[in-house]
Amino acid sequence: MCDAHWLPDDRRAVTLYEPGGPYCIYDSERDAWLGAIYPRLSGDQYVCIGPDGHWRGSEKAAEHLV
Repeated sequence: MCDAHWLPDDRRAVTLYEPGGPYCIYDSERDAWLGAIYPRLSGDQYVCIGPDGHWRGSEKAAEHLV
């Protein structure tokens, strides 16, 4: 099941495929993936990953990435 929400600009959408899974952000005008947010890696850890693979996250997020 996919839960999708369009942002007010009607250009970008945020999708969630499963509870606790990543939120994926997509730009329909450019036909481009903008990134993903993993809000629950483990405990209070989270990470945001951009389309180029760079990421930012909580203090111990790197311990959960391969």
